[in-house]
Amino acid sequence: MLCERCNENEPTVFITKVIHGGMTKRNLCEECDKVENPEGFDHTCFYCGEKLVNAVLCPLCQAELFRFMHSKGLIFPTDHPTPEQVAEIKAMEAELEKHMKNWVAQRKRD
Repeated sequence: MLCERCNENEPTVFITKVIHGGMTKRNLCEECDKVENPEGFDHTCFYCGEKLVNAVLCPLCQAELFRFMHSKGLIFPTDHPTPEQVAEIKAMEAELEKHMKNWVAQRKRD
């Protein structure tokens, strides 16, 4: 496999972005990553703001997110979600966001 940008070097940086149920993946070499992302990424948990390394959710928020989704009968996709799974995630996005916001606020009070 070669870097998607230069098509010369082996990729060492693997970026997955999920925005509103759509997922994109990039496989870049270190040099191309520095060109595309000169300031790097803000590595903090999407929900609680905890500082992270190479992740978007801290372990506690990730566990709660998966628990909540499972309680609603939704199994979180680990690879490429099907169109049906994306539709289910979008349909419950507002409920999920409200739940996680309340869960993080409660956790900070405790």
